[in-house]
Amino acid sequence: MPLKKTRVIIPQNGSSAESVFEHNLVKMGMPVLGIILLSIVSWLFTTVLDQDETIQQHTIHLEHLHKSEEYIKYELKELDKTVTNIRIHVGKISAH
Repeated sequence: MPLKKTRVIIPQNGSSAESVFEHNLVKMGMPVLGIILLSIVSWLFTTVLDQDETIQQHTIHLEHLHKSEEYIKYELKELDKTVTNIRIHVGKISAH
């Protein structure tokens, strides 16, 4: 006679997930965990927005610096021309 496989059935009052969620610590901890999770997400969101604003301000400052740099280059070229003209004029005066 072949042996039959038997299954041992453990009686439970519900599934194991239900028993975990019925535990008092889980009942108290889930709202706290939810609040912590929401606060972390909101902190990350505000941090990203602040960084985006800072990056935009730095980009604007860089644009202004490039414009100022071009203006200063132009002014230095004009100053160099003026100084050269003055040297030529002083050279002509001192040669006579």
